[in-house]
Amino acid sequence: MARRPLWRDRNFGIFWAAQTLSAAGDSFAYIAVPLLVLRATGSVAQMGLLTGVAGAASVCAGIGAGVLVDRVDRRTLLICCDLARMALYGLIPLAWAFGPQVWLLYLVLPACEAIGMVFNVTYVTAVRNLADADRITEANGLLFASAAAVGVAGPLLAGLVAGLLGPAAAIAFDA
Repeated sequence: MARRPLWRDRNFGIFWAAQTLSAAGDSFAYIAVPLLVLRATGSVAQMGLLTGVAGAASVCAGIGAGVLVDRVDRRTLLICCDLARMALYGLIPLAWAFGPQVWLLYLVLPACEAIGMVFNVTYVTAVRNLADADRITEANGLLFASAAAVGVAGPLLAGLVAGLLGPAAAIAFDA
């Protein structure tokens, strides 16, 4: 008996679509935040410092993420992580409407990276709850294929939006 394609499973399909959209949004942030810093400060060093601080926050969050993931509902944690990042990224274009606020980036970007690390750890464990054991490879294949596709298309679109409307608009699109 032929099984229904995994992408037609309601729970997996919703997860797959949401994660594809989220990966596309992440592409916007990866392009737009450095452009925003460069435009506001003219300093490549500031851009590098912000990236380093964000990376350190991600590593620190990764240390305790596994413990958190094992103790809370994974679905709720995934949703909360995405909502928190949406709200934090949404602050940037709102603040930028009143002029460049580089200090805000030093708060928001590390927080978003830390939350993103918790999300990624949760994401890896959540897939096994969405697909049968014999379909995990198929599920991961679909998820990673769509992430790779938006990894190519996302930065292209982010560059176009940032070029036409400015980096703050690209971050608003991400949020």
